[in-house]
Amino acid sequence: MVPWYYVCCNPLVLSQYAAEISDLACRYKFTELQYTSEPIFQTDPKGAFWQGWTVTYVALQLAFIMGFETVYQTRFVSGGDMEVAAIISAYHCSVDDVLGCIRNLREQTLSPHIWMVSQEAGEIGRRCRELVDFNVITPDVPGLYAAWNMIIRRLPEEECFITNANTDDRKDPEGIQKLALALGLGNDLVYGDYWKVDNLHAEGVRIERPGYSIEDMRTHCFVGPMPMWRKSLHDRFGLFDESYVVAGDWEFWVRCAVRGALVAHIPEVVGSYSYRAGSLEHRNKDIACMERDKIRRLYESS
Repeated sequence: MVPWYYVCCNPLVLSQYAAEISDLACRYKFTELQYTSEPIFQTDPKGAFWQGWTVTYVALQLAFIMGFETVYQTRFVSGGDMEVAAIISAYHCSVDDVLGCIRNLREQTLSPHIWMVSQEAGEIGRRCRELVDFNVITPDVPGLYAAWNMIIRRLPEEECFITNANTDDRKDPEGIQKLALALGLGNDLVYGDYWKVDNLHAEGVRIERPGYSIEDMRTHCFVGPMPMWRKSLHDRFGLFDESYVVAGDWEFWVRCAVRGALVAHIPEVVGSYSYRAGSLEHRNKDIACMERDKIRRLYESS
């Protein structure tokens, strides 16, 4: 849902997300207000506003001037109050990978709730389940998208943001916050650039993702390994298709996009992707090719 009014008083945010803010279809955007260092509550629309260290205080002053009698404060991402769920599928990986992934998530500037799905008899579950916020235990090893769906079905009914946390990748320290801020601008799915590395301790190559277009989304998956999306997408368009082995995330992104979901690219690095020959995609190359062809045929005329 796009808000009627948009307020931003942080020059860094205005600069960093200029294109996204420009694209917002609001009735009015308050981005060029005058400010004062004097601690006041402004009631004159021609006067300067005191920020009070938060855009919320500016919004309250504007609401008073515009005649609103009741104001509700909802969740916002910049203060860390928006719920972010990070999903760890702890299969086909080492204990050290999972521990490193959990540590990386705990060190984020916007700390997510960590949801992990792991095997009952596995060492990972025994050693790591006390370190996460929620743990789903399975008797066997499900497919990736079945594992993700197990978590999504158990998320609270309230809106939240979701991101996958691959055990051999690492988010930039501000990666989750960057994604959440972009999602909070009214988008449904966001993705950023990332470093491609051979191991997590080596310098890599920056992979710059292209800007979003529905035409390109139908032909190939450019979202990358570290997206963030709204939980409400699953209420609108369903869960991940568990019949896919490799490309189920791409199928879901296309399914959402062709039905009106708002997708945006962040031209910033949000993490490091560890290239491994034994990863899910690379150890199932024939299946990956067949699934990609299937998705192209399915959505080519949508």
